Amino acid sequence: MKFSKEDRKDLLGRIQADVDLFRKQSLMDYSLLLAITKDERKSIKGKIDDDYINSLKEKYKGNKNIFVSPMGYIYNIGIIDYLQEFNFMKKLENRFKGFSLGENEIRQISAIDPEPYAVRYMSFIKRKVLYIND
Repeated sequence: MKFSKEDRKDLLGRIQADVDLFRKQSLMDYSLLLAITKDERKSIKGKIDDDYINSLKEKYKGNKNIFVSPMGYIYNIGIIDYLQEFNFMKKLENRFKGFSLGENEIRQISAIDPEPYAVRYMSFIKRKVLYIND
C-alpha cells in the first residue's frame, strides 16, 4: 500500500490514539483490520476528480474509522479483539509459554504486559503497514 507522508501521519495518529487508550486500560492482544476500496468510476485518465475526493471526505467527516486518501482509496480502519485484559490468567499464560518456547517464539507471544505489547504493535504498524522507518 502506498500512502502519502500526510496520510501516513494521519493514519498513524488515529491508530496510536486507540493503542494508547488500550494500554491505559491494561488491554492487549488486539489486531488491525484494514479494508480498502477504490471507486474507479470517477477516474478520468487514471486521475481521480478532486471534487469527488472532497465529496467522499465530506461524506465520512467525523468518522474516525474511515479515511479517504487523495488517490481515491477509502480505508476503513479498526482495531479488533481488544477486550482482553492482562489479568492473572494472561500473566500465567505468559510465564508458561515463556518457559516452554524458544527465544524466537517468545517474541511472538501475545499474552504480554500491555506496555510492551503496545510498543511492539506500533512498531509493526509503522514498519509493515505504513512503511515508516524511524
